[in-house]
Amino acid sequence: MSNKPIHPLDNILILDFSTALSGPFASQNLSDFGAEVIKIEPPLVGDETRSWGPPHVKGESVYFLSVNRGKKSVQLNLQEERSRKLMRKMIEKADVVLENARPGALESLGFGYEACRSLNPKIIYCTISGHGRSGLDKNKRSGDLETQGFSGFMSMTGSSQGDPQKAGIPIADMIGGLYAVQGILLALLARNRSNQGQFVDIALLDGMISLLSFQAGIYLATGQAPFRRGNEHF
Repeated sequence: MSNKPIHPLDNILILDFSTALSGPFASQNLSDFGAEVIKIEPPLVGDETRSWGPPHVKGESVYFLSVNRGKKSVQLNLQEERSRKLMRKMIEKADVVLENARPGALESLGFGYEACRSLNPKIIYCTISGHGRSGLDKNKRSGDLETQGFSGFMSMTGSSQGDPQKAGIPIADMIGGLYAVQGILLALLARNRSNQGQFVDIALLDGMISLLSFQAGIYLATGQAPFRRGNEHF
């Protein structure tokens, strides 16, 4: 009998096109659960966060290291047909594609959801963006800072005598990454029943609004907008 530990996501292959924080944070969590994560990076420069710093450890960006634990990496120039051919073969074997690119970027290279599904009907395709892939703002680029502000989170954060403040961590990116993990896990569970993959659409704004919880409830009940209280609790 083998004593090798069994992880929940053993034998799950994830192709991770994402950069910066929300997507890599999600795929790192999935790697911790046992998934094999292959990070797809552009040639020469790789993920942009490889150059973010200081600080660095042995030439590696601490920022990059903090959200890319436990992954493999391959550099592919998807402008070239040879790389696209290899990518299509990888998609045929994959369980999950994860991306947080500029809206339409992967579609223009032939790797949007519909193209991937035609190669692999069981594929789970998760996309993370500021405003989601539907609605009036679907093409609007929005990162962590913009989302903290637009959601109303910053108007509740900071001293009552001061200006709105962002959180000390990139909370919009991180909660978006956690919702991506949740969506992917639910899609994998559903696939066990239907034998079909699906599209998982994660919006950073949705995640931040979900955190408003009782504050949003108070506003809906009373019409009074929440305000900054510093360290006080009402």
